[in-house]
Amino acid sequence: EGAVRVQCGAAMTGTIINVLGILIGSMLGLFWIKAMTPRHQMMLKAWLGIFAVIFGMLLIWKSLNGGIKVVLLQLLTIVLSFTLGRLAGKALRIQQYLNRLGEFAKRRMADAQEKGIRRPNEGFVTCTVLFCFAPLAIVGPIVDELGGNWQPLAIKAVMDGLGAMAFVNMFGAGVMLSALPVLAW
Repeated sequence: EGAVRVQCGAAMTGTIINVLGILIGSMLGLFWIKAMTPRHQMMLKAWLGIFAVIFGMLLIWKSLNGGIKVVLLQLLTIVLSFTLGRLAGKALRIQQYLNRLGEFAKRRMADAQEKGIRRPNEGFVTCTVLFCFAPLAIVGPIVDELGGNWQPLAIKAVMDGLGAMAFVNMFGAGVMLSALPVLAW
C-alpha cells in the first residue's frame, strides 16, 4: 500500500505550460503582432531550432551519470533506442501517416491564404492536427507523467505558441480553441 504513490497535479505541469503557450501565442498574434516579415520568420525559426538543440543536449547531459563505463553504456542505450525506434517507425509507416497529416494542414493553410477569409473552425482543425500529432505531443506527456519531466513540453509550448501567433493571423481566433484538445491529449 505504501509503495505506490500518486502525484496529483505535478504530472500535468508540462501540459498546462503547453496550453498556456498556445493561448498566449494566440493572444499576442491577435492583439499585438499583425504580420511577421519573412525575414523575421526565418530568424525566429533559426533561434527556435538553436534553442531546441541546446536544450535537448542539456537534458541528455543532465541525465548521464556515473563513471565513464556507465556513461558509455547510457549513450549506447540512447543510440540503440533511436535505431530501434526508427526501424519500428519505418515498419509501422508512421512517417507516411505524419506526412499525410502535414499535407492536410499545408492545404488548409494554402486555402486560407488564397481566400483571405478567416474561418475559426479551419484554424481549430488545422492547429489541432499540428499541435496534437507532433512527436513532442506524443512523447512529452508520457515523459511528463512517468518521470515528472515537463521540460520537453515547455519546449513544445514555445514552438506551439510561436506557431499559434502566426496561425491566428491566417485563421482567426479559432486557433485558441486548439488548446482544448492539447489539454485533453
